[in-house]
Amino acid sequence: MGIDGVNKTTKKHQIDNSVDAGPVTAKIKAPGPKVETALLFNKIPDSIRMLYGFELATNKKALTINPRRPVMRGLVGARRGGFTSENSAAGGKIIHLQDGPFKHGEWRTGALKDLITSRGELAKVRAAGYDVNDKVSYLVVNADPGKGRRDNHPIAFFFSPDAQNHGLVAVCSEVTILPFNGQGGGPVMIRKPVIYVYPERKMIVRVALQVQGEVVAEYPKMTDGAWQMVATPEGTLFDPTTERRFSYLFWEATRPQGFAIDPAQAHLVTDKNAETFLEKACVAYGLNDKEKTDFVSYWLPHLEKNDMSLVQFLATDEYARYADLQVSPKPDTLIRMFMIFKRTATAVQTGNPALPKGIRKGYTVVEWGGTNLDERV
Repeated sequence: MGIDGVNKTTKKHQIDNSVDAGPVTAKIKAPGPKVETALLFNKIPDSIRMLYGFELATNKKALTINPRRPVMRGLVGARRGGFTSENSAAGGKIIHLQDGPFKHGEWRTGALKDLITSRGELAKVRAAGYDVNDKVSYLVVNADPGKGRRDNHPIAFFFSPDAQNHGLVAVCSEVTILPFNGQGGGPVMIRKPVIYVYPERKMIVRVALQVQGEVVAEYPKMTDGAWQMVATPEGTLFDPTTERRFSYLFWEATRPQGFAIDPAQAHLVTDKNAETFLEKACVAYGLNDKEKTDFVSYWLPHLEKNDMSLVQFLATDEYARYADLQVSPKPDTLIRMFMIFKRTATAVQTGNPALPKGIRKGYTVVEWGGTNLDERV
């Protein structure tokens, strides 16, 4: 019962220079007890029962795994090779085995590294915040194909021990990471994008914004999805309708499907070096002193809350697919600096790519913003 995992890819991360040969997982021994026995309250390990609740459908065709504290809403389906999953109303996952209803289930103790043999897949699991070396309780289930047939490919489910980041790793012939919140799957908040405008002479500018989500805050207010201002070379924006002046344009919005961090394109940032990292990033992008102060003073407290964070700056074209920004007249230089990050409990190996080099020439527009993937909408 192979799983077409969401994280399967033909792209090789820089953190894994070797070529994996053969299967990516070890053979999993079939469970013995009936699945309903394994899911009895007194059979579930305490470390799992504190964070997760289980509900097996009467017909045994669906297993719902919910966090003890709801984290999101909605029913969003995802089809995989050996099972399908959808988001439950309480923020968890509903699992359906494709080969038939659930038959057997058993709790075991072991480490992810014992079942995942591919170094590339292990790297992805580490990047998702799991300790692959830690021996933990995990659930093994299989299906009842019917007509006397046997399911020889059970699935092992490992559970995130982090009460702030519920999720699963499913291991069968492949590996599937199933986050319960905004780690690339659920809605996230786009925080603090601010836009500075520096024309070479005083002029009327129109800044239009269109996002793949919902704008939840804006200052000053847009009209029909755009701001129209009188801009001056020093960066002052004058609204002739209200006769008010502004230093920048501000907006925030949601993104329904979240973002996923690629370790090969990310940096590992500690609370101790967060300030230096952010300052260097601002210099690389070409931000001036005021913009750098605004950016660092906003994001530094977020990064310093975490012992370690995975941080990635999105390429301009990737960010533009979510938030399309049209400025008229068109600027000579457009700098869009957008950072995504999440907390990590382990020192993930990252690619540490060179940051884009921003060079300001002539009429310039600068935007910066970001998303904390640990923040739930």
